[in-house]
Amino acid sequence: MSVQPPPVPVTRAAGSARRANQARASALLGVSEGVLQVQDVLTQAAEDPSGALLRIRLRQLLMAQPDWGPSRSEQIIRRTLSVLGETDVERARIVEIRLAWLLDNRAGGMRVAAFCEAIRPRSKSPAEPWEGFPYAPQPAGVFRRGQP
Repeated sequence: MSVQPPPVPVTRAAGSARRANQARASALLGVSEGVLQVQDVLTQAAEDPSGALLRIRLRQLLMAQPDWGPSRSEQIIRRTLSVLGETDVERARIVEIRLAWLLDNRAGGMRVAAFCEAIRPRSKSPAEPWEGFPYAPQPAGVFRRGQP
């Protein structure tokens, strides 16, 4: 015979869900109004003991920024996945990625580092031999000085 935990009162569960929804809405509204940056929301999500912000979709967070649309947001997510070595990712997966995936401790910070690399402004610097350098793997056919 297994012991069942006591049921959670419906009103308490509904209150928790309401507070989580309000926290997510508040974060997205802060980004859309320019009060918060994406990095601020990531920090809050990582430190929030309730985990409410971890359920925000990364695409939704990026699109909350002024002048950001679906294609620009998806491009950043694709670039993040590319830096991690994942290519040919279906769009259905891109739109479902949540902050929980990005901030997952089991990834050892690699996903956050890849995201930071993907979101930073691009520069055509000769010091960067390929996009995503030094985090992204070296593409075939691209050689650095001194390599055959």
